[in-house]
Amino acid sequence: MVTLPFNVRDHLILSPSKFFRELKSVELGFRLNWTFLVVLIHIWSKIWRVNVSLFQTPLLEGGTSFGLKLTSLRRASISAPSSRQ
Repeated sequence: MVTLPFNVRDHLILSPSKFFRELKSVELGFRLNWTFLVVLIHIWSKIWRVNVSLFQTPLLEGGTSFGLKLTSLRRASISAPSSRQ
């Protein structure tokens, strides 16, 4: 049995339209909660996937485009002859 946050019998006796309005608001709240939960899980999975990919390939080894730029800059500075000799 589903328990509702209002007294069903009183609302049916007093005003059926108010009962159905409150029932729709409960149903809408339930739908919004599920939508929020699905969106939250989706965002969490995206964040988790990015964290896993960053841990699998370290940043300086070219895990991302930023890492690729840093790696190429580091290689260029190592291979370039120093002018301070």
